[in-house]
Amino acid sequence: MTFALLNFEIEHEGCWTQLTSYYPVIARTMVAKPDRRRERIFGMDEVKAHRLDDFKRFAKALKRSRAIKEVLEVSPIDGKRKIFRVSILERFDSMVMSVLSNYTVIYLRDFIANGKEFLTLVLPEDEIEQLKEEIRSIGKVYNFEQRQVDVSDFIPSHFDLSKRETEVLIHAFKVGYYELPRKITLETLASELGLSKPTLEEYIRKAERKLISRAVLEIQKYKNQELKS
Repeated sequence: MTFALLNFEIEHEGCWTQLTSYYPVIARTMVAKPDRRRERIFGMDEVKAHRLDDFKRFAKALKRSRAIKEVLEVSPIDGKRKIFRVSILERFDSMVMSVLSNYTVIYLRDFIANGKEFLTLVLPEDEIEQLKEEIRSIGKVYNFEQRQVDVSDFIPSHFDLSKRETEVLIHAFKVGYYELPRKITLETLASELGLSKPTLEEYIRKAERKLISRAVLEIQKYKNQELKS
């Protein structure tokens, strides 16, 4: 099966995402679970504002939006940086996530700003034309871009850490090696694991590089979407 990466932007009338045209916040979808039987979508979104007042006004408008059946919860992720988690039930019909639920989407990231949704997804190449047609039926779509991709670039293996690398990281985390300040020295950690300090350093560097590489790829994808907005 051949997979493709698809990027596009959509302005979607009747969707709560249009509120970002009027309130200076940005958002991304953390969880989206369409429920066709109950005609609703459970969504959990991360919302960032420059000022607390901007977020409060956005949250009030969200509760009044016709696209929203219910705002379930609003909770801070990082109050200092004005980042919040918002859980909602939104209507099902003619929504982007309800459309995507009809396709074999194996990777999905979005970025919401200035009244637009910027989407990046990976799906079988032979499903793209039908998806394009259906997406265009629910809103104004811009900048469709697609290219073949290797699935492993988007779904990295979680078994790529060796057994010993996994053991080292788990133990290091449990005993406070990654706390600030550290609760254990590298020398003591090496002694507890029965390793020399250079060997332990090598295990940690290799494991951290694998994990950080995954994280950086995700950050770059969101950063690219943010720049497009």
